[in-house]
Amino acid sequence: MSAPKLILISFLIALYLPSVGAATPEQDFLFRAKHEMLLRDADGALAALASMKSALQSMPAEAGAAQLAPAQEAFGELVRRWKAVEAVYIAGALDEEFLDHPGYIDHYHRGNESPVDAISSVLRSDAPLQQAMFKTSSKGINALEYLLFARDEGSPRRWQAALIAIDHISSRLAEVDGFYRRDTSFEAGDGNSLKLLVHALVDSSYRLEDWRVGEPGGFTGKHKGTPDVERLEYWRSGMSMAAIESILATHAEFFEIGRETGYFSARVGDQGLEEIDFQRSKIDAAKELAHKLAQRPGVEVTSADFHDLYELLETVYRTYYFLLVDELGVEAKIMESDGD
Repeated sequence: MSAPKLILISFLIALYLPSVGAATPEQDFLFRAKHEMLLRDADGALAALASMKSALQSMPAEAGAAQLAPAQEAFGELVRRWKAVEAVYIAGALDEEFLDHPGYIDHYHRGNESPVDAISSVLRSDAPLQQAMFKTSSKGINALEYLLFARDEGSPRRWQAALIAIDHISSRLAEVDGFYRRDTSFEAGDGNSLKLLVHALVDSSYRLEDWRVGEPGGFTGKHKGTPDVERLEYWRSGMSMAAIESILATHAEFFEIGRETGYFSARVGDQGLEEIDFQRSKIDAAKELAHKLAQRPGVEVTSADFHDLYELLETVYRTYYFLLVDELGVEAKIMESDGD
């Protein structure tokens, strides 16, 4: 075969091969969303829990709170990872067996009894810990924060309670992680997968604006005009702003993957991309401000920066609800759930 013919054949093969079995923008988007959003942070949260358990198990039985630094550092990583998982939690929408899992793990803004009251009662009790900690609120992430960061004197019972909480959270989170790995319906698409993600993000943006910033700052609802730092989600550990930053980073990643795969441009056209870029700019601005607040030793919920964060998050929520959902062709509604 002559050299020119060989070159031509090689060129045609090279031109043809990338299109054989090539993923569509939707398939590429869903694959990356599953592996870079749903699974990565679930895996990271499980790794943080394992590190925390190892740190607590290696503590002397009579160790005090001052020796908790490694476990506390791992708790911070757990918060960042779990908030990312929670922000796009769709396992319950894909399989109702997993509908209540966020409520087994996280009790912020849920139920009538605070996790602190539940775990304080456990610590005062003489009953065996496994028996005393029968409520999920006494062994979720909020109770775990109290066990690791409360200024009360530490005790062997307290550290054992923390280990029970870690095992409980790990068990439920591992079930979610395993489900995401087994599930094939999300990547199969058919338009429903995008809808589930958008609904989760809309719901998450409402809770960011109203629960995590509006209520502590006294900007919304029954707490309007009465700011209180103790309404922050993780005020004991000082992780509230880092949690918000992580949630916003997850929102930003959704748009980044949609843009990079070409999926959004295929769905919405130029006008829709303008709306998407506007939303992304507001998310980035809020994330930057949350990061700034996270660097401070304490969050001043009466500060101008905290109020500015609230206004940015209000814009993010309203843009999701009134503009972006319509542009993406997804039915506009807020998920009726207790998740984030």
